Amino acid sequence: MGVFVIGINQQLKEFFYESDLDYLGTKISVLVICFLLFLLILYKQYQYLNRQKARQRIINFYEICREKILNDSIFESKLRRNFTLIFITFQQVLIPTIFIQFSWSWQSANIISISLEVLFLIILIRLMPFQSKLTNFYFIMDTLSWISLYIQFYLIIHFSSMPNTNNYSTILDRLSLSFVVTIQIIQFLQPFFMKLKIVKKSIATNKQLIQQFIIQEYQNYLQQK
Repeated sequence: MGVFVIGINQQLKEFFYESDLDYLGTKISVLVICFLLFLLILYKQYQYLNRQKARQRIINFYEICREKILNDSIFESKLRRNFTLIFITFQQVLIPTIFIQFSWSWQSANIISISLEVLFLIILIRLMPFQSKLTNFYFIMDTLSWISLYIQFYLIIHFSSMPNTNNYSTILDRLSLSFVVTIQIIQFLQPFFMKLKIVKKSIATNKQLIQQFIIQEYQNYLQQK
């Protein structure tokens, strides 16, 4: 997905910023192909998430992944069921597009990206698309971390562009350190929540086994009595 988004945006930049007409037909062809492939991928992902039953009786890797996504999603709501497409649209299409097309103005790119992340956060909180509260909480924390990262990046650019940069050296040092820490948090957030989810599932399984054991022992006791 990211390859096609970058390819489409690169061709758009070629059209806007370069006046070379020798390869205009080739550029248009590449742009159309990338855009059609991008739409095809989105359509296939939509079919993948909204198919009612598995195509094969033998469950393969793709069906296992599909069942995993749908089991954790609220299937009854079509919007929640397709939340993965909303996530891809924001995180892998819109925000990369903004940074590529507005590469001449990082401040503008940051402001628009922050606005998109806030909008995505509002949609996420409104939908709460997953049955697991832990999964919903992970996506909220991840989005908040990205918002914080973009804000810090904006502040670093702002203070770095000031005339007397030395006067803001302390602020820049703290912002840079905070920026690096936020990146580390984003990197380790998913593995942490995965482990937390495994632990939670293990506790629930053990609790169920203990309850079954107690019930079985109680039934044996009643039979002996």
